[in-house]
Amino acid sequence: MSKAGKKLITAAKEAVDYARNYAPGTYGCHEALHMTSYFASAIEEELCEHRSILANPEWRKLASSAARSLEELYQAIGAQHLGSDDHSVAERGITSAM
Repeated sequence: MSKAGKKLITAAKEAVDYARNYAPGTYGCHEALHMTSYFASAIEEELCEHRSILANPEWRKLASSAARSLEELYQAIGAQHLGSDDHSVAERGITSAM
């Protein structure tokens, strides 16, 4: 098989792997949602409240921006992962939280 053919097969397998394991509605996507929440909370509670950060207005602004960005990411992932329908997380095959 040619090198281009092998690359095409690899790309197709990766697309199937993504759809099966990481697309919205899967446990992989739920894991990304959870980690986004975890890091947003950690940045907000541990970094934004750190005395060194609080003492430096530029650092405080940057840390707050990082926390806001992760909160926005959490909302974006959640909107697609959970969708606007009434299906519960368990119905989507996500049976346990981390």
